[in-house]
Amino acid sequence: MVIAVVSDTHHDNKALLDILDYIERADVLIHLGDNVRDALYLKERFKGETYFVRGNCDDYTSGAKELLIELSGVKIYAVHGHHHGVKLGDLMLLEEAKEKGARIALYGHTHISTVEEKDGVWLMNPGSPSLPRINRASIGFIEISENNEIYPYIYNI
Repeated sequence: MVIAVVSDTHHDNKALLDILDYIERADVLIHLGDNVRDALYLKERFKGETYFVRGNCDDYTSGAKELLIELSGVKIYAVHGHHHGVKLGDLMLLEEAKEKGARIALYGHTHISTVEEKDGVWLMNPGSPSLPRINRASIGFIEISENNEIYPYIYNI
């Protein structure tokens, strides 16, 4: 299974069109907020299943503030990150993911791409395809093998 992870698109039309090309081979799309309208746009045009959470710029729109989903036998905790203080570090997010039994914790908000494993949990921020900070414009991918091995990576666009 291939999961595409996107965050902080901020209604950049060119980035949205590019994302659709890049995620073509994915089975699932997860949008981590900061523009739910963008997530809905992608959902209408993406062939696979789509999940999304709202971000700090989405306060007046519908959508969950967090999701716990299971894909290919792997629990994934998805948030935007502003309620977890991710600009100051990932400890709060990591602890909550562990409490929920998640093997993957996804977040956005910082616009800085990162992927690392801590205490048995993969933490991923796909960065931003439209307003990146420090790193290049990016999205994330997670491949889950048939025996539930997790291979996350950042794709610079």
